[in-house]
Amino acid sequence: YSDAKRPYFQINENSEVQKQVLKGYKMEKPKNEKNEECSEKLYQIMLSCWEEKIEQRIDFVQIFEKLEELRKEEEEKMEKEE
Repeated sequence: YSDAKRPYFQINENSEVQKQVLKGYKMEKPKNEKNEECSEKLYQIMLSCWEEKIEQRIDFVQIFEKLEELRKEEEEKMEKEE
């Protein structure tokens, strides 16, 4: 979404990123080149990948299903706008 820009760009040192993540910090919604935040639904998928406990994270099949659902919603939305 952010054109492969470096995550946690506001934190200069990798060791500081690690400290913040271990404290529970989650990256904010990424923005695109137009400075628009990603959708809440996409951000929720991202957050579910970052759950601290492995058993609470979604797996690749679930990620695919959620992204496919999101893609279909966006496609339908674009069709209505035409």
